[in-house]
Amino acid sequence: MEKKIALGSAHFASAFAEIMTRTAVAELRGPSIDIERLDIVAAHLSAAIDSYRAAVDESKKVTATRVTSPSDPKAADVGYVETGMLKQDAWERVLEQAEDPSGILEQFLAGLIECSRAVESVLSHRTEDGLVEDSRLLWKITTPMTETLMYGQAAAALFQRDDFSDGSLLSPASTDTDAEGVLV
Repeated sequence: MEKKIALGSAHFASAFAEIMTRTAVAELRGPSIDIERLDIVAAHLSAAIDSYRAAVDESKKVTATRVTSPSDPKAADVGYVETGMLKQDAWERVLEQAEDPSGILEQFLAGLIECSRAVESVLSHRTEDGLVEDSRLLWKITTPMTETLMYGQAAAALFQRDDFSDGSLLSPASTDTDAEGVLV
């Protein structure tokens, strides 16, 4: 399950980086957005959704240890840095589901699906020459992606807590490397 989550997270990170790059380019160079780049974002989000769906399915097969989590993020001692209402909201949503790891994954998956829908909405504004002429539409994508990212960070902080599970459920990704230094 950890590998599915890591793969999904890598695809989401790639999609997020690409959309932020497209937003910067549109702001600097003009309002036209190259649809091919948005297609890349859509493909990464689709792959992330597939990976997280598989992780959700697998997590439902595992019995989680009951989690008790403090309501104050500062008391949680998870290295979580509060930097505004968005992160506070994400943290509170994660804590509401702390006893249900698959629920946390499902909430993140719902965020990914919302991001995918936002990309599809922007893609529906394409012109015949394969461009979207209104860079303001990119904010329809960056907003749900940012919210999903914040939720994912809060979830990752909770999953890394020592008291979260018995080690068999959603433990942090392996830091073991092979002979060439590649994570295994």
